[in-house]
Amino acid sequence: MNGGRNNTAKKKASTNWEYSAPPESTDHISLMSNYDLFIAGKFTKPKEGTYFNSINPANETNIAKVALPAKLILIKLLLQLG
Repeated sequence: MNGGRNNTAKKKASTNWEYSAPPESTDHISLMSNYDLFIAGKFTKPKEGTYFNSINPANETNIAKVALPAKLILIKLLLQLG
């Protein structure tokens, strides 16, 4: 029983969506030029001194250099978590 309601009418959703452009500016946030490893509550430099560029996907500019941990450090941290 449907209580006398007509369930055959269907409303179509609009497919005419407008998208905003992604924000390309980083002037609304504070960024450092380099980021070290954050381990045990503090920033530490990587032992091998390896960094990689973090790229803004909106405009492909370099955001900052980010520390890359050595494989051994990463394995030790993962073992501590498990």
